This record gives sequence, structure tokens and C-alpha cells, in this order.
Amino acid sequence: MDKAMMTVSLEEENEPFDMPNLPQFRSSVRNSMSLVGRLLNPSCQKMASLILDMPRKWKKYDKVHTHNKWALSLEIWVKSLPVDFLQHIPLWVQISNLPINRYTAEAISALVDLVGKVTDVAFDPTKP
Repeated sequence: MDKAMMTVSLEEENEPFDMPNLPQFRSSVRNSMSLVGRLLNPSCQKMASLILDMPRKWKKYDKVHTHNKWALSLEIWVKSLPVDFLQHIPLWVQISNLPINRYTAEAISALVDLVGKVTDVAFDPTKP
């Protein structure tokens, strides 16, 4: 194999391969119930150990999945991948012990902007 690798040249131009649009080249039916995941810190997370560890974690419903103390992005397999597939994890962040004199929508929005992109602040100043 080393000899074969040494004969490979980066300057050679390979012919592009056009994938045929035939049923035997599609995995839509087989993968319809699959999950696709992405390690968010691959320098600390190893895919091999994740594959061995995940069956134990499947029983965690409505939880953030983690591996080696880092988050793991999981999505249901789809036929056409969106541009931002597995790039974001929606999180619900609950803030506690906020001083009472800071109970304003503006103060809370400024605080949660530190976390990342905020789409909704569930704050009603008329409720405790």
C-alpha cells in the first residue's frame, strides 16, 4: 500500500465521477430511521468510542447528548441536507439568581446574548 500511495501525484487530474440517479445508488429507504451525528470537539471526542458508548445513551429522551463531556449534535437523517445541517444545537437556557432590580426584558436579552444567537426570551414581567 505504501508503494501505491507513493505513486499518487497531486498534479494528476482525475476524471469527475457522475453518480447515476438510479434506485440502487440511493439509500433513502434504508436510512429513513437513522440518526446522523457530528462531534463538536473532535480533538477531545473520538468517533470509535462514541459508537461503542451511544447504545447506552439512546435511553435519554429529551436530553442533550454528550460524549466525553462535550455536546454531540444529532439529527434525523433527511434526503436533502440543508446548508447548516448539524451546525447548530437549539438550547433552552434558564437563568436563576438574577438580582430583582435587573428584571427587565432588556437586561435579560443583553445577558443571554453572551450565550449566542437568541431567538426568543420567555420573560413576562407581570409573572413571578
